[in-house]
Amino acid sequence: MRGNTLFITIDDTLQAKYGDKFDCYAKHFDHTQKTGNQYLNGHCFVCVMINIPLYYGKEVKYLSIPVGYRLYASGENKLKMASQMIKSIMPQLREFQVILLCDSWYTKGSIIDTVKEFDNLEIIGAVRHDTAIYDLPPAPTGKRGRPRKKGDRLDIKEFSYVKNGEYYVAEKKVMTNLFEEAIYVTVTTTDIETFSSVRVYISSIEPNKIKVLTTNESSNSDNEDTSKALRIYRIRWNIEVMFYQHKFFWSFGNYMVRNKDAIERYVNLLAIAYTFTCLLPFIDKKYAEYQFKSPQLVKRAVGEQITKELIFDTFVSSFESAKIYSTVKEAVQSFLDKDQVA
Repeated sequence: MRGNTLFITIDDTLQAKYGDKFDCYAKHFDHTQKTGNQYLNGHCFVCVMINIPLYYGKEVKYLSIPVGYRLYASGENKLKMASQMIKSIMPQLREFQVILLCDSWYTKGSIIDTVKEFDNLEIIGAVRHDTAIYDLPPAPTGKRGRPRKKGDRLDIKEFSYVKNGEYYVAEKKVMTNLFEEAIYVTVTTTDIETFSSVRVYISSIEPNKIKVLTTNESSNSDNEDTSKALRIYRIRWNIEVMFYQHKFFWSFGNYMVRNKDAIERYVNLLAIAYTFTCLLPFIDKKYAEYQFKSPQLVKRAVGEQITKELIFDTFVSSFESAKIYSTVKEAVQSFLDKDQVA
């Protein structure tokens, strides 16, 4: 495991609240709303998740667990909030290659500065399609003066595209204003004539240098996708799945406390419980069948065991102070031992 690549995902999520007595309550723009109103009254949480690649049979799957939540308040900077959480965990990941995955909101400012701060931290993220992209620096001319750091500005419409499924994909090593060194850019579009649905992604590391776990099946299928950076960027979707699970199955928005510290403690305690259900199948062999299954299944199984413990422990304790036929007591005790509870 050491020396392989871990993936950190950052994103934010909104939680509607009905009542303006909560700290940090505000009106937020919500691009996911389908009701005609693109604004939501409530809270915004910034989250950092870590994705750990593991072998599961003949496949490579990712164990995705939350690192923490921060509640956004007016006047704060979400980029700085995410950067602080990333910096808090990087000392524990110094022996790994770490790649940060994020959408176009986070590929700037404090996040880029944080990537530059750690030698083992790289970034693969989406950027605005109008981001300035330049050719590599021209060769020295031998003339006096400082050599150019960037080449001519490039037009993504002039890149060489390859058809890949429903999309046309182009990759190129370029210069940008985000980094002093050359980076790798990937552009996708559904139509190279009209350039509709254009998406641009950057990678601060050469894709072939990413030390991902592979299997024979996955290595043979690499040619099916012309961009390794895009395949890795898809791991970012795991944080969206977690947000959905937290909101619909883990009572994420049911907090009734009002001050900021209490709200953060609530959602982070929930994140700890969620992490426990994700890790338990890898820690206790009794739950090994739940590896990479829905955390809700593990939560239900653990809940059933806790219920049995509470009920049967009280039931058996009552035998110690009551006169009961030994055969009945032995039968009940045998049942409890078989079920591995109490």
